[in-house]
Amino acid sequence: MRCLSLILIFVLFTSGCATVTESTGKDIEEPGKVIQLGTTTKADIIRIFGEPSRAAADGGTEELVYEFKKIETPTYMGGLVIGEAAKVTTIKTLNIVIRDGTVASYKFEAKNE
Repeated sequence: MRCLSLILIFVLFTSGCATVTESTGKDIEEPGKVIQLGTTTKADIIRIFGEPSRAAADGGTEELVYEFKKIETPTYMGGLVIGEAAKVTTIKTLNIVIRDGTVASYKFEAKNE
């Protein structure tokens, strides 16, 4: 009987696994497919990626910063967290420098923690 109870508990916890996902910002796809240096305009960037997380102007240049963060936490049925070590955080950052109305340079970084 004790063995049956342990099996039932094991099945309950393993069959009820799920992932809770929290995210901030808009997901950023690889920008190299849509950005052409010297051709893509600021208006194009905003149409493609939306409003930036941050923007700053300095003299003749403007920097647009896009940030996306997604945290995936595995849980058991009922919302109990399996473990902080199993948590996966994805961070994507896109920095775009606009000069004379078009993209002068950009840097895209994606990492998992």
